[in-house]
Amino acid sequence: MMNFTLVSAPADKMHFGKGKKASKAKTGAILFVLFLLVFMFNSPMLHAQIWGPEGLNMPGAWNSWTNPPTNNLALASATQVAGGRVALIPGAPSRYQTIFSVDASGADLVGGTYEWLFTSGPTDGAFNNKWAGVSVTMNSLQAYTYNSGDNNSITITNGKWYCMNWEDAGYAPSRAIFMELSAEPVTLSSLSVPADIVENQAAEITLTISAVASAEEIFYLRYTTDNWVNSAVTTFNMTGTSGTASIPGQSEGKTVSYYAFSSAVSGISTDYDLYTIHLNNDGGANYSYTVAGLSSDAEILTFTLAEQTGAATINTTAATVAIEVANGTALTNLTPTITVSANASISPSSGTPQDFTNPVNYTVTAEDNTQKVWTVTVTEAAPPAPNYGLRDDGGTNLPTITYWYSGQATDLTEKGSEFDT
Repeated sequence: MMNFTLVSAPADKMHFGKGKKASKAKTGAILFVLFLLVFMFNSPMLHAQIWGPEGLNMPGAWNSWTNPPTNNLALASATQVAGGRVALIPGAPSRYQTIFSVDASGADLVGGTYEWLFTSGPTDGAFNNKWAGVSVTMNSLQAYTYNSGDNNSITITNGKWYCMNWEDAGYAPSRAIFMELSAEPVTLSSLSVPADIVENQAAEITLTISAVASAEEIFYLRYTTDNWVNSAVTTFNMTGTSGTASIPGQSEGKTVSYYAFSSAVSGISTDYDLYTIHLNNDGGANYSYTVAGLSSDAEILTFTLAEQTGAATINTTAATVAIEVANGTALTNLTPTITVSANASISPSSGTPQDFTNPVNYTVTAEDNTQKVWTVTVTEAAPPAPNYGLRDDGGTNLPTITYWYSGQATDLTEKGSEFDT
């Protein structure tokens, strides 16, 4: 790495001579400083990351050491070689990734043991920077030396897929991991966002993936409540192409941000990006929800009886319920069905028989323990109006009459001569 420090002399200590000589000297000094600044800010060696247009290549015995690897795009820089698949993924830290298949034929590479290198440099100096010194252990994050050490070595197996992540630490020692899978890694298609999460309530998140995953793929949910200063992870319980994970309850007002990622490594607790195969982070924005306070709603929403003659009248301001039942209904043993506000409870409970001869008090307790006492009054409907009559049917000697009254199924008719029978 090259370091530069610019020191400016005080104005009273700067001497440029007189006249044109002084002007030329001053101009030359300014041009030199400008040249130095341009060199500093354009030199790849001064970047915290490797030079983007050159990117990262992976030449080795597996592609006859061609570098840049134009003969195998799975090993080639995406910015230096058209169609190259070793691509930069921004993050903290940024990483280069490639995913490749291995088989006896028809895949990116053929199984075997190979020597190889990580390299970065211009086309005419592709080996200018190299990272070496590692015998690869699968699913292990390993340290690579910069511009020193023996060639790397790796054993890959036919019928497998591999994901490689390389930490972009610039022109310095770095770390990388190869993760081995029995099938092509799936993509993380969608992630749910919970609604109406309140204080201390766990949030269930649902993940959908593009296909049934290989046995080695593990799906993680990573979340934070302090903008990633601290974070935690949990795993999804997968069934087929979907799974769920739970974020623990949080205090009121907390904003929870989260995303999902896949890996072939279990028990991850750090370096999450380097262990990531694929992720779904809402295009970089991350998913989020804000925890609301506990509800204070303690309302009776519905009150019904099997014997009712019409809908109950519910007055939320007065906290009263009035309902009428059919005439003749005994008020001593009625069983109401009651619904209340979300996450609230009621006592006596819905479905409990009650004696409504007199008004009955019900207590509704809200989610935040606010209580509201309701008075329920049940009344019996009035009996029907009486119905009776009498008419002369033109009988002999004494008239024949027909009469009726409430509750009589048919009219009664009698002749005058039969009145005493």
